[in-house]
Amino acid sequence: MLIRRTEDEIICSEDNNLATNRGNFLLIHMLKFRFPNIFKADQENLAKDILGKPIEFMRDDSDELCLSLLMSYLTDNGNNGTSRSYPIEIGAEYSSEQRDSMAKFLLRKHLQDFKSTHCTPLPAEYFKSPWEIPNDTDFVFT
Repeated sequence: MLIRRTEDEIICSEDNNLATNRGNFLLIHMLKFRFPNIFKADQENLAKDILGKPIEFMRDDSDELCLSLLMSYLTDNGNNGTSRSYPIEIGAEYSSEQRDSMAKFLLRKHLQDFKSTHCTPLPAEYFKSPWEIPNDTDFVFT
């Protein structure tokens, strides 16, 4: 997970312009490598637009569907869903709308905003393990 300081005066190319935070470009580059069939040119442009605003304002009702699709893909394409090697080739047959939905989901899962300037110490609650795609054995059905 990347933590982006929303008021960072050093990492942003332009003061008070979240769209110029260099962490945005790092995140997009990482997600393009990890999910190359999701992050096509249109989704890269969508991500740039989305990352120009605080991420917590981006909501989507398709989270469960996106998670289910990722888990199913891993189950069907290697190691009974336990393989976490990248790139993951999910999305080759997706429509642009499906790619958009998955791109938004992945952005939310890999980025957290912290309202602060560059030198503010990061609170302890921001230190947590990165998000991973769960596998079927991670869930206990009751």
